[in-house]
Amino acid sequence: MKRPYYQIKRLSNITLIFCLSLSVCFMAGCKKNDSASPNSNADMAVEGDAEDTYMKAPSIEPDANGLISLKQCPTEDKHLKVEMSENCDTAKILYDGEVIQTITDGDQLVTDVGDKCPVHYMDANFDGFVDIFLGQGESRTYSCLLVWDAEQKQFERIGELGSPVLQNFMLYPSSKSVIEGGSNSAFDSSFTMSVWEDNRLVKQEELCIVFDPAQYEELNVGNKFTVRDNEGGEVRSVGSPSDLTGVWKNVAEMFK
Repeated sequence: MKRPYYQIKRLSNITLIFCLSLSVCFMAGCKKNDSASPNSNADMAVEGDAEDTYMKAPSIEPDANGLISLKQCPTEDKHLKVEMSENCDTAKILYDGEVIQTITDGDQLVTDVGDKCPVHYMDANFDGFVDIFLGQGESRTYSCLLVWDAEQKQFERIGELGSPVLQNFMLYPSSKSVIEGGSNSAFDSSFTMSVWEDNRLVKQEELCIVFDPAQYEELNVGNKFTVRDNEGGEVRSVGSPSDLTGVWKNVAEMFK
């Protein structure tokens, strides 16, 4: 016996409503479960962002010579602040106003420059984390480099007082090397190129610049610009920066 048309239509409508209700409930349940999951993408993104930004190094563009000098490095950081003691033998490092580390020395950490110690933030060892340079970084002054150790969660002081000298401190990102040096006398200046090995600066080469040809023999060079290896052996001695290669060409351009 066939059902009347109006009964068939009524049953179809009931079936459709029932199916739609089940779908809505199922979707709501899935959404609830997803939002409660501790491994959801949203939670992971928040955790990842926090990890990526903690002690993140500032972004600094190299100059026309491919170098980053202290004057290019910011003197303020969004989270970090350094407070030096009056006699420059203690540095308190604060993160968001809380002291996270105190670094001290029986002697001065930096050369006393009066009421305020210069502070610069950078990525000195090219690991993506912020490092702190304390002091003027000029010839015949003591400065201090504090490198962030991501595993130990603290800053590590590189070298003893005055070693490395950290004069005219520059970064050369393209080769992940550090350039230091300056005036030795009225006649010559020298710069060293070092690379990082186990959080230590290891000298690779040296550039000696002699301004007075009368001093060539005494300083054991054949030209104005002389590159030596880490053992003091001569690599190249030329009269023009254009005859040098790599970072030394760029450094020598400053003194041509």
